[in-house]
Amino acid sequence: MIPLLNRDQMRSLDAATLKNTPVKVLMKRAGKAVFEALLPIIRSQSIHKVIVLCGPGNNGGDGRIVAQLLANKKIPVLVQSLNSNISFKSDKHTLVLDALFGTGLSRPLKGDAARLVRYINKCPGYKVALDIPSGLDATTGKVLGVAFKANTTITLEYPKTGFYFLKAHEYVGDLVLKKIGLINVKKTNIPIKEYLMEHSDFSDFTQKRKRDVHKGTMGHLFVVAGSPFKMGAGSMTSLAGLAAGSGLSTLVLPKKAFAKIDPKALEIMYAPVPDKNGFFGLVSLKPVLQIVKNAKMVILGLGMGTVSLSFVRSFLKSYPGPLLIDADGLNSLASCVFVLQRRKGITVLTPHPAEMARLAGKSTAYVQNNRLAVARKFAVEKGVIVLLKGFRTLIAFPDGKVFVNPTGSPAMATAGQGDVLSGLIGGILCEHGLNPLGVAAAVYYHGLAGETFNSRVALATDMIKAFQKVYYGIKRNKLF
Repeated sequence: MIPLLNRDQMRSLDAATLKNTPVKVLMKRAGKAVFEALLPIIRSQSIHKVIVLCGPGNNGGDGRIVAQLLANKKIPVLVQSLNSNISFKSDKHTLVLDALFGTGLSRPLKGDAARLVRYINKCPGYKVALDIPSGLDATTGKVLGVAFKANTTITLEYPKTGFYFLKAHEYVGDLVLKKIGLINVKKTNIPIKEYLMEHSDFSDFTQKRKRDVHKGTMGHLFVVAGSPFKMGAGSMTSLAGLAAGSGLSTLVLPKKAFAKIDPKALEIMYAPVPDKNGFFGLVSLKPVLQIVKNAKMVILGLGMGTVSLSFVRSFLKSYPGPLLIDADGLNSLASCVFVLQRRKGITVLTPHPAEMARLAGKSTAYVQNNRLAVARKFAVEKGVIVLLKGFRTLIAFPDGKVFVNPTGSPAMATAGQGDVLSGLIGGILCEHGLNPLGVAAAVYYHGLAGETFNSRVALATDMIKAFQKVYYGIKRNKLF
C-alpha cells in the first residue's frame, strides 16, 4: 500500500525531515528529480523550449533549480515569475512547467496567479506540474478558483490524497512519483489513514494452490438473490464466485424465479425456496436460513426488488455469519441500518453513490462531493466494510483506514459489473479464510480486468474470464 498524504500531513513530514536535512538540500534533490523526469518527456514530445512558472515559495525555488539544470543541458528555457508581465508565447513544441504553488495552498488563486494559470491553460504545448497542479487542493481535490491543467504531474515522495477525488484527475494528468529523501512516513507519528492499492499488496492471494486442496476446502458461497424478472444478476454473481476461488457456489432464489431460469452456467447449484408472488418474503426465511447455515460466505440482495424488505430485515437479524449486501439488499437495509451493529460476522456493503446516499441519509451529490468522509464514517460507526463504487472505488474499514483503487476503465460502465464484483469478493473470501484484504484484491483485479478491453464496452460476463487472466498474470505499475 502506498500512503496518500494530505496538505497537513505533507507539512508535518517536511518539518520532520528539515530537523536533519537543510531546506536547500531538499530543494536541490527535488529539482534534480523533476529534471530527470522531464528529460524523457522532452524527447518523446519533441520539445524545443521549456517555460518554468515560478512562484514565491519553495515550489518556485524547485522550479528555478530545474531551469538551471535544463540550461546546463543546453535546452532553451525561460523563467516566468508572478511579479512580471507575461513575456512568452507557447506552441506545440513548448513544455510549460508549473512551479507556482505547492501542497500548502488552501485559498483560491487570485490576481496575477489566476490570470497566468488561465492564460497557460488556453495555450498550446505540453503542461507539467511540479508536485501538484497549482490551484488544486492537496487534501480534497477541489479546484481553488482556477487550477493548472497538466498533462503530467511529477509528484514528490508520496501521492497526494486530493489527486484521487472530485475532478482532480482532469488536472493531474499522468502521475509520476519521484523520491527526494524525505523521512519515511511510516517511521513518524503522522497518522496515515488513506492508502493507494498496488499489485504487490495481493501476492498472498495469487499464489498457487496447495496440491491437496479440494472443492470442500475452498469454501461454499451462497448467493441469495433474484425475482421473476431479475434472474441474471444472481447467476453472474454465483459464477464469478467460482471463478475467483470458491469451491462451491449455490444460487438461492424464489421458486417462481427458478422456473424461468436458463441454467447455462452448469457449474452453479440451485436452491429454490418458497416465495411470495415470486419474491422473497417471510415465508422464505426459514428455508433460506437452513440452506445457508454452513456457508463460508453469503451474498444477499441482487435482483430481489424492494418488496422483499421484510425478508431482508429478518434475515439480517437472524443470520450471524459472514455476509455481503448489495443492490436491493442495500435499499432494504436503508430503513434498518441499526441491525448492522449487532452482527458478529464480517459484513461487506457494496453501494454505488445513490445506494450510499440512502444508507447515510444524504443526497447523492453530497456523497460524491464527500466520498472519503461518508464511506469512512459509515464503516467506523456501523463496524462494517464499505466498498463505495465509482471512479476511484473506495474500501473503508471499521478501523478508519480507507484504500483507494487506481484500476478501472470506462469500458466497465455497463450493467452487471457490480454483480460480478460481488461474486469475485465472495469467491476470494471463501478461498482465503475471510481475510478482509480480499475485498480490496477483488476490486483491484476487477478494475485491472476492465483495463484489458480495447473496446468501448466490456460485458459483465466477459469480465469474469478477463479477471482470471489478470488475477494470476498481469502486473500494473501505474499510480493513476
